[in-house]
Amino acid sequence: MADQERVALRRTVQPYIGVGVIFSCVTILVVYESLKSSDWQFALLFVCLVIPLFSFGYLYFGLKYRVLWDGAGVYMRASGGPERHIGFDEISSIRYKVSASQSRPFRRIEIHGAKRDAKAFVDVSLRHFRLDDIDTMMKEIRAHWPDLRVPTVSMNGRVEFVEPKGHAG
Repeated sequence: MADQERVALRRTVQPYIGVGVIFSCVTILVVYESLKSSDWQFALLFVCLVIPLFSFGYLYFGLKYRVLWDGAGVYMRASGGPERHIGFDEISSIRYKVSASQSRPFRRIEIHGAKRDAKAFVDVSLRHFRLDDIDTMMKEIRAHWPDLRVPTVSMNGRVEFVEPKGHAG
């Protein structure tokens, strides 16, 4: 199916602000140390080489991470791996996770497929994508699976699971 028919979750700047703050603080420290020591070689190397290269890599790999959905299911594209697809009819569970793993988003919603494949999941980062877009996608999943525990995502980032219709609690 073509990308034109898929709805992409829109990105936020939130994950990139922290890196900008860290680079600013480290740059100030490097300039301060260069002023104290009158040695500008490291400062120039840092500002002209390290920051641009690291920034390019961080943005390049960060912008490759995309989550899309359409009437058939949810798709994830991340750098270094093939596109993952979970059809709405294959979704077995949805979980909210918090972890400090470098290879996975810190706060995320995991959509798991019924396949017996360990990689049959899609990570939806609560920092990389707009919360209203994530909630709209969750509503679409709930429309396909009214008996599945599907979360709502509030505008302040709170994830709450809604009990399926017909469940007593």
